[in-house]
Amino acid sequence: MNEQFEATSARRLLRAARRSRTDVYAFRDGFFSASYAEIKDRFEALAAEGAPNLYVPLSRTAGRSKVRHLLTAFATQRTRRWFTADIFESLLRLRGIEAGAPEGYAEAFHAHKALFEP
Repeated sequence: MNEQFEATSARRLLRAARRSRTDVYAFRDGFFSASYAEIKDRFEALAAEGAPNLYVPLSRTAGRSKVRHLLTAFATQRTRRWFTADIFESLLRLRGIEAGAPEGYAEAFHAHKALFEP
């Protein structure tokens, strides 16, 4: 995967956000087993930040739109067994359950501070 490609996709998805942080790592596709220690260290560092503490409820329509965006923006991943609409939708549904979201869909983030303007 190309780091610029992922960053462009993240910017497109987050274009309305005033501030955001997107971490993109350059692990070689197909070499995860050779990079296991480095990948594990990155995931452990993310896990140390704790469980998500900011949930944003989504409408069913918005959730499905986000899934379509992922499938379109990362077309090079379509051959992966795990790269399916139902996997991404299920994550939004799990977050929706955690958050008690009205339509059952939500995104989850790690936030130190959050400012919502009416």
